[in-house]
Amino acid sequence: MEDILDIDQLAVLMGDSVDIIERNMKQNPIQVPPLIYVRGNPALKRWRLDTVEAWVRGREAGRSSTKR
Repeated sequence: MEDILDIDQLAVLMGDSVDIIERNMKQNPIQVPPLIYVRGNPALKRWRLDTVEAWVRGREAGRSSTKR
């Protein structure tokens, strides 16, 4: 079974508060990893751990390429 994160777990993993993640989801969704909806219910937002890790790696790679 794959690891599924709720918003509290995502906040800890990303080092942000839940408030910041929720605000970014509304105002700047590119700052939040792609999410999934459990059973199609928008209130049940979750993230796959492997997707979050790949998203973070991609952002880190993008930052390092712009610093050259």
